[in-house]
Amino acid sequence: MDSIENILRDLQRFAWPDYVAFVAMFLLCIGIGIYFGFMKKSISEDDYMLGGRKMLVVPIAFSLVASFISGITLLGLPTEVYSYGIQYLYVSFGVIGMGIVMGVFYLPVFHDLNITSTYEYLEVRFDRRLRLFGSIMFAIMNVAYLPIVIYVPALAFNQVTGIGVHTITPIVCIICVFYTSMGGLKAVVWTDVVQAVSMLGALALVAIKGSMDIGGASVVVERAWNSNRLEAPDLSIDPTVRHTFWCLFLGGIVYWTQTNAVSQNMIQRYLSLPTLADARKALLAKARDQLLPLFVMDTLGELPGMTGLFIAGVFSAALSSLSTCLNSMSAVVLEDFVKPYVKKPLSSRATNWVMRLVVVGIGALCVALVYVVEHMGTVLQLTMSLESITNGPLFGIFTIGIFMPWISGNSAILGGCVGVVVMSWVSLNAQWAIASGAIRYQTKPLNVDQCSYSFNAALVSSAANATHLHGPSAEDIFPLYRISYMWYTTLGASVTIIVALLSTLFFSTNDPNGVDPVLLTPCIRKFFKSDSHERKIDVPLQHKLRSDEVAL
Repeated sequence: MDSIENILRDLQRFAWPDYVAFVAMFLLCIGIGIYFGFMKKSISEDDYMLGGRKMLVVPIAFSLVASFISGITLLGLPTEVYSYGIQYLYVSFGVIGMGIVMGVFYLPVFHDLNITSTYEYLEVRFDRRLRLFGSIMFAIMNVAYLPIVIYVPALAFNQVTGIGVHTITPIVCIICVFYTSMGGLKAVVWTDVVQAVSMLGALALVAIKGSMDIGGASVVVERAWNSNRLEAPDLSIDPTVRHTFWCLFLGGIVYWTQTNAVSQNMIQRYLSLPTLADARKALLAKARDQLLPLFVMDTLGELPGMTGLFIAGVFSAALSSLSTCLNSMSAVVLEDFVKPYVKKPLSSRATNWVMRLVVVGIGALCVALVYVVEHMGTVLQLTMSLESITNGPLFGIFTIGIFMPWISGNSAILGGCVGVVVMSWVSLNAQWAIASGAIRYQTKPLNVDQCSYSFNAALVSSAANATHLHGPSAEDIFPLYRISYMWYTTLGASVTIIVALLSTLFFSTNDPNGVDPVLLTPCIRKFFKSDSHERKIDVPLQHKLRSDEVAL
């Protein structure tokens, strides 16, 4: 019987054609960074952050797709479907709903304001406290998420080559930091195009070759059907069921709207397009984790260069997510943590240095945090739960600002703080319950009948279940901890909005007609008329916030 480690060692078939395919992708990314970084004598702040707001729809659409899919998704989603069936794929209906909600209600607000950091909106609509709160939440989420984005593909590379994780991660980060800091958003977007093609090619390669090896697509469908992996939507209204149609559709709309509509990572790309119509067009384009790399090595290892292309695709997904977050962090740090606190407006040279130093600094921090992620074991999922802790309350605050003009900054920040506390309590306790075995999810039939290696399944099973024998049962877990993770963003946003509404009983409220209608979603602007509306809307927001005559 072979251990996983022995199997991985035997399957390490990364030959020189694979290295050529892998390195070629990185060289192309470096070339793009050099082109956009050095072909122009100087890059303005607007060019660096938003591509001069003149980007084309097609590359932005590719960039959104590439940024949308991380290496975690690329490796984790096949494992999800194999382990639990296709139920998760019904989240696609939620993604479609997100496109409608975002395009109609949220995107027009940000595009009309002509802003760089989405959190600038919070200062104008409420006050500087909310802007700082939003920026801090965004920074926490990215610093916790990026090391995982880097670690997962590095682990896959380690599995196919034997090269250490801490050897490849600094190299990858240096390359990404180079082209991101040199070329700004234009370099990020065009490397995203290359990486999206590489990523989609890798997926197609695995799907086609894997299907051919077992007799074609019809055999794949037949086996999936016989193992109950092909299933109709689960229409249960029980919120504790991991995946139902309702949590995937309704919870998915809220989750993906937050990700796309108010997250700096995504909104920065929409704002780089010259018109709102172009932004809406781009919006339309959108232990078991070792399973896929193991499958790829066994299936593609005999074909020169194919494993290299797949690993290049996995790293493409990671590089796209990493460069997106680094570019967005440079914008947020400059706009929300530097400019509001300097006495004199920054020169163009100083601005460029700040943006590039942020990219280098965050990149170095991510490399260091990979060491932490590597030793977290099952707590890796715990780190990812930080996303739900920050996303829900942030989405709630933006929703309050766009839809509820009578709510003041005091109510909004109280709602946001309570939302973070509640989601920390729920999410961390839920992850503890999962790690302890109190919450377990039934998988589909798993077997290794077609595997060319033999496993001691009983030994593996007993080891996996050893930690669960004396743990608490599901009945001992507080019901709120057992709700599906797909409801987390909805729960965080709801708590934030409800607390903000209740707090209006204690705090003063705004005069709705005193709020500039441009700060509200278009469908309610006609109900709130501001006397100063015409004066404000003619002045770009960044000039109002950063005018030489206004002391920040």
